[in-house]
Amino acid sequence: MRAFGESGAERTCTNVKARPHDRGPGHGRSGPVAHQGRDAYHEMMEMILGFWVSQTIRTIADWSLADHLAAGALTAGEIAGREGAAVETTVALLRAGVGLGLMTVSGDGRFHATERLATLRTGAPGSLRPIALSFIDPEFWRHSLRRRA
Repeated sequence: MRAFGESGAERTCTNVKARPHDRGPGHGRSGPVAHQGRDAYHEMMEMILGFWVSQTIRTIADWSLADHLAAGALTAGEIAGREGAAVETTVALLRAGVGLGLMTVSGDGRFHATERLATLRTGAPGSLRPIALSFIDPEFWRHSLRRRA
């Protein structure tokens, strides 16, 4: 399993036990869409984890990570300083971003933007940042549901 130290540098983590949804090849997360041959348990797990993915994307957009990394790679500590956040929290968010293919991390613990992350740049033509900030906001859904009642 991939793990990261406080600096954001990758390290090996060997003390993690398999969870019921870790069933080996062919059972990874690929989106909340029912797959032929998949059981209801795995389909539901993918839907549940979809919330984690969307909340991670929203937080990455809220922290303007695409803008921070547009000028070059940064460490978790540098990003934490810019955002006024704890380094440990920042490392966790950046790890999640790496897992989603939004950024990469080099051996020296510096995080680099990917083309996927660039879609969240502020003011960029076709930026998806406004959608990530509004549609993924829980208050958006609470307000929408109340209006319909």
